[in-house]
Amino acid sequence: MSKKLVVIGGGASGFFCAIRAAEMYPDAQITIVEKQHKVLQKVKVSGGGRCNVTHACFKISELVKNYPRGVSFLKKSFRHFQPQDVMEWFESRGVSLKIEKDGRVFPQSDSSQSIIDVLLFEIEKRRIQLRLQTEILLITRSKNGFELVTQHQERIQCDALFIGSGGHAKAAGFEPIQALGHRIVAPLPSLFTFNLPAHPITAFSGLSVEHVEVKISGTHFKQVGPLLITHWGMSGPAILKLSAFAARELAANQYHQPFILNWLNIPEHQIREKWPLIRQQKSSQTMGSKNPFELPTRL
Repeated sequence: MSKKLVVIGGGASGFFCAIRAAEMYPDAQITIVEKQHKVLQKVKVSGGGRCNVTHACFKISELVKNYPRGVSFLKKSFRHFQPQDVMEWFESRGVSLKIEKDGRVFPQSDSSQSIIDVLLFEIEKRRIQLRLQTEILLITRSKNGFELVTQHQERIQCDALFIGSGGHAKAAGFEPIQALGHRIVAPLPSLFTFNLPAHPITAFSGLSVEHVEVKISGTHFKQVGPLLITHWGMSGPAILKLSAFAARELAANQYHQPFILNWLNIPEHQIREKWPLIRQQKSSQTMGSKNPFELPTRL
């Protein structure tokens, strides 16, 4: 008798797990369960609808630096499957990929539908069952595996279970997993913008600076990258990445935390060394016209 695998979650991880399991165990009966009426919705909108498939960083020691937590676990995982493997998997199935200047990898078509089509083709090819609008409310261990209970009180039996349902804003979303004996780390916001109510800097909304150092005061957390001033505060890659790496620190301080901006990403002593020479060379010009550090004129 063939084994039964149920995959909870019809997103990228759920699909990829189901497809890989079918490749490794062709006789297995595999079902993807999704509570929404559509699958791969986040894949559809990721990368502005282009779908950033992966990142072209192939050295594991460098790759793990892009993740705020879990370095030890990730190193072991990447030894088995890393961005190069992801790219080869899609290209071997006819999806042409391209690497952009910042290392992001997109389909040549610039459409997430290219990725979605391949994943849908693979589950059809491997006869993976897809059940939509099916929410799992309870998971219990059974004699031979697991028993799942849906919102309609239907009971589903399986030998193996994969949970790829993504994150939940509230801890209650993890209750079925916790009931199995797993310890749940309380979820926290990550990859968020900085809200600066009534701060004068918001007068420069829409202005961006390419290389800014942002540092959380009193901590070791800092990032360098593009920064965007918005009508509510600050955004851009430097802010978003900093919010991920300092997520727990910021939450512990209830998001009331001073931070320091170095608009030039140059040590202060170097600026002070250059300043007398700049004044001497361009003494007849105003600060706005000489703009020695190539900052936006408005700033």
